[in-house]
Amino acid sequence: MKTESEIRFVLNSQIEEKKELRWKAFRPVLDAKKCEPTCISVKLCPRKAIIIVNNKPKIDYNLCDGCLICLRECTHGAISEEKVF
Repeated sequence: MKTESEIRFVLNSQIEEKKELRWKAFRPVLDAKKCEPTCISVKLCPRKAIIIVNNKPKIDYNLCDGCLICLRECTHGAISEEKVF
């Protein structure tokens, strides 16, 4: 029989999995020609889904949940939205 702490761990893990899978209807898309390596969206992304690779911002869709904060905060107009479903 599992202890109370083991049961809590399993339940919390299941809740976290469901959070990871929850996507909104749109996802951000970067226009590489307009992106800057000093992108403010990198700092503002609550999930840390925007990373710098070869001096260009990229979106890690494994971390992104589609909140589109990056779209609203992008000062270069480099982020647009794409319908997911």
